[in-house]
Amino acid sequence: MFQRLMGGIARKMMRKYIALTLILTVLCSLLLFGCGYDGSFDYADDVAVEFDEVEEAEEWEEWEVEDEADIWEDEALGEIAEEAIPIEGDGIHGLISRVEHGDNVVYIFGSMHYGRSHWYPLHPAVEEAMRRSDAFVFETDITPEAQGAIASEMLGYMMLDDTTLSEFLEEDVFIQMMEAVETYGVSYSSIRQFTPWVVGVFLAEIAYHRVGITSTYGIDFYVMGFARTHGLPILYLNPLEHEMNLAFNLTDEMQHYAALSIESLDVAIGYVEMLVHAYETQDIEQITAMVREDLISGEVPNPLEEYLINVVIIQRSIEFAREMIRLLEQTEEPTTFFVTMGIGHMVGDDYGNVFNYLLDAGFEVVPMYR
Repeated sequence: MFQRLMGGIARKMMRKYIALTLILTVLCSLLLFGCGYDGSFDYADDVAVEFDEVEEAEEWEEWEVEDEADIWEDEALGEIAEEAIPIEGDGIHGLISRVEHGDNVVYIFGSMHYGRSHWYPLHPAVEEAMRRSDAFVFETDITPEAQGAIASEMLGYMMLDDTTLSEFLEEDVFIQMMEAVETYGVSYSSIRQFTPWVVGVFLAEIAYHRVGITSTYGIDFYVMGFARTHGLPILYLNPLEHEMNLAFNLTDEMQHYAALSIESLDVAIGYVEMLVHAYETQDIEQITAMVREDLISGEVPNPLEEYLINVVIIQRSIEFAREMIRLLEQTEEPTTFFVTMGIGHMVGDDYGNVFNYLLDAGFEVVPMYR
């Protein structure tokens, strides 16, 4: 089955497949790379992904990305507004919108989990909504404490069971995957016992760094830093264990498609640059096309595409919307919530767009950025 995907047809589909890795990477990278957050923007000189020694692995190496990042001191959070480089327009608005129910208010803001240091401050409507909020809500708990508690379970999801990539994948798929992997400067010994999906996540992280954006500069951390600096409550839309299961618990068939989704570094960087530019300029039409329409590589979605659309996007958006409704309807004391979620959950014509679910549930969604 998978061998038939090779050749001319499969290669034409590759530029579409790269969207698969990069879209779900947004979720996975928060779990894998977001754990360095400690309430401040604190950077290392070099970006590196290190593998801890585990019993299942015989040999591990360190992947290094030769990008430099400025070291921000703990007090940098308060200096962002003064040092930020203006971007096109009035800053990133992330489709900031307001939903009310009685005395309760929810601001919904679309983030990108990666970022650049000059993205701040955000659009005035976003900054004002943050100042007005009593509590802050994120997709899941990305603090080091929470991730440390489930580290062993996460590692179990990341590793192949008693096999290696060369044994797990069909020969043609493995050869094609390794041809792409080599363009990242990554050796087989570094990845031999990770699932194809996790390999794709790590490689996509390298591509993101190569264009100058990191998960540590992600807007989620900027917003979380604001909440923690002001001592405000922080809540989560989904439990971390649930998000981790969605991010990594793919079937063997989906893992094979994940292997096909791994493209060479130049193609990945080109796609990342397009996505980042669309977010920087708030080109919502382009964002919609890239995070929703480009997921389908053929006339009929393959299993990995179906999973991304139906579970990672639509199911999670419905879960997010229902939790926001619960906050609006069941919070007894008048409270204003600031909800930060990936902007991919705020575009599209189905329930993958949380706004559509809220509107159909009878709530009024008022844009604040126009």
